[in-house]
Amino acid sequence: WCGTTPQHSLFTVFSQFGLLYWVRVFPNAAVARPGFYAIIKFYSARDAHRAQKACHEKHLFQNSPVKV
Repeated sequence: WCGTTPQHSLFTVFSQFGLLYWVRVFPNAAVARPGFYAIIKFYSARDAHRAQKACHEKHLFQNSPVKV
């Protein structure tokens, strides 16, 4: 993450698709793989759909692909 928080990194990437309402980041459960999941809410459903199409299964941050 290069010294930034996951929330900041997600905001930076997904705000390219439109105005974000909020970004929430949660740690994975203790029984799951290390990492986190996030909920990203856009003001526009159209922008959210564009982000989903562009980012799903892409390796944006780590070795694991993003699931949108």
